[in-house]
Parts: sequence; structure tokens; C-alpha cells
Amino acid sequence: MSVKQLWRWQGVNDKGQLEQDVVWVDNRLALIITLQHQRIMPLRIKRIGVNAALWKEEQSAEIIHQLATLIHAGLTLSEGLELLAKQHPHRQWQALLRTLAHELEQGVPFSSALVSWPQVFPPLYQTMIRTGELTGKLADCCFELARQQKAQRQITVSVKKALRYPAIILTMAALVVFAMLHFVLPEFAAIYRSFNTPLPLLTRGIIAIAIICDSAMGCAIICDSAMGVGMGLAHLVPDDARCYRSPQGKTKAVLASAAAASSATASRYGSPDKRPETSANIHRTGINPKRRYSFSSGTGKRYRESRLPLLVTAFNAGTSGDRRGQSGLVGAKKYPGI
Repeated sequence: MSVKQLWRWQGVNDKGQLEQDVVWVDNRLALIITLQHQRIMPLRIKRIGVNAALWKEEQSAEIIHQLATLIHAGLTLSEGLELLAKQHPHRQWQALLRTLAHELEQGVPFSSALVSWPQVFPPLYQTMIRTGELTGKLADCCFELARQQKAQRQITVSVKKALRYPAIILTMAALVVFAMLHFVLPEFAAIYRSFNTPLPLLTRGIIAIAIICDSAMGCAIICDSAMGVGMGLAHLVPDDARCYRSPQGKTKAVLASAAAASSATASRYGSPDKRPETSANIHRTGINPKRRYSFSSGTGKRYRESRLPLLVTAFNAGTSGDRRGQSGLVGAKKYPGI
């Protein structure tokens, strides 16, 4: 079952007169086809919003009661709906009543026409009206339905009014208990403490319960705050930290840290005889030595720019014989100048 939309149109009929109306249709194309059947050339078509607050049970029951009165007075069902549509103050109700009247003129039963509007006419309306159509007492069934809906509303209002007073009393009692536990009892405890007199057992129990409740409430607040802060920080993580989620990003990050470590070591010691130790430390990360030193060769200063290509060549020489993990430091022995 498609959801109908509310459209407002303006057009010119076959006599050259300007007309406008608000109708419920499935879509824009269906509205244009309907206007063509009525020999109306549309000039402006616009979809308007639907106020769901107007679909109240009070208004639905009032419509059914007025319709039953018109039927009892001798009007047909479609005529009664057209008359109610002209008198209703809201446009969406006017369009709905005219739509129901149009479906009745096409031979659709009233109960079947209401099936498309469950948000306005609940299943009880459809059942009662179908019963009236089968028994021939549609007006009586509509009167009974309106009376039942009115009685149900009165019961609902009475229950809400009856629960209002206990709710106020319980709220006031909770506030008084809260004030007693957090303001009055601590003062009594301080007075007893000043006289070196122990508190009564019942008072100590109440204070212990209050402390437990406060701690539990504090833990709940802290947990909620931590979850909120964690969710907020998850959206603030920079892109360079998110790169660890992929193997390529992790490799780049380790290469960057390796280059930084190499730069720090060279600037600290200033001599090339310390570089094999740094290389051995970087080698433990599991990065390919060729990629490691090719990456770091562009990040150092003049000293590293002149020595790193030789170190890459040394690693190539050291790893050419055994690709399964032989250290590049073996190849470095062939280049003592590094």
C-alpha cells in the first residue's frame, strides 16, 4: 500500500476559468493524469507538508458522528463527505474527505476506502463501518462508534487526572528524602561526632545506604562521561594515526619512525661508526632493509645523503645470498668506509 502525498495545484479548465485545490495522490505523475481526465491544464503544482498532529482521535470520532447525523437526515454517504469537506477548517482534512467521496462515487465501499488511512481511522473504525454496511445500519454503527470513542477518551482523561496527584506527591517525597540524606543527616552526624557519641544503628544504616547510592550514581555518571568523551575523541583522531589500520599505512609509519631514529642518532653521535647499531635496532621492526634506507635517505642531512646509498648497496650485497632473514650487516663488512 503506497503512502499518499498532499499536493496543491492551480490550473485552467476547458472553459478558461482558473481553479485550484488540494488533493491526496500517490505522486506528481498521478496528479497530472487526474487533472488531464478532468480537462484541466495545470499551471502550478507543489507538494505541501502534512501536519500529523491534526490526525487526532477526537477529530476522527467527530467526523464519524457528523457523518452519521447527515446519513440519518437522509443524505447519501458521498454527499455527506462533500459537505463535511467544505465545512472543515484544515486543508488536509478537506482533501481527505473529498478523496473518500470520490472513491465512493467510483463504487468502492466506505470500509475499503478507510483501509488506506490507518493513521486517521484505526482498524476499529473499519470493522464497525463494515458491520454497518453488511447489516444496513451504517448510521447506527457510526453513532455507536462515536459514543465508544468519546467514552474511551473520557476514561483516559480521568486516569491521567487521577495519576497526577500521586505523581506530585511521590516527587515531593523523593525531594524531601534527598534533602534529608544530603543535608540534614550530615549535620546530625557532625553534632554526634562533636560529643563523641556514636550514632544510632538505624541512622548509621541510612547514611551507609546514602553513601552507596551516591557512589553508584557517581560511577554511572563517570562511565557515561567516559563513553561520551571516547566517542568524541574517536571522531578527532588524525589521519596519520588512522593509517595504522592498513598494512601499507603501518609500513609507512614505521619507516617514518625509523628515519627519525636514524636522524636523531646521527645528530647525537656525529660519527658513522655508530650507524650499524641503529640499523640493527631498525632491523627488528621487520621492514625490508631496501625500503627502510631508501625512505630515510631523503630525510637526513648531507652526511646521511652521502652515506645511505652505500648502506643500501651493502644491504643488497648482504641479503642477495639469503633472502630469508640474513642481516644486512654482513654486507656492510664489505664497505668499511660506511
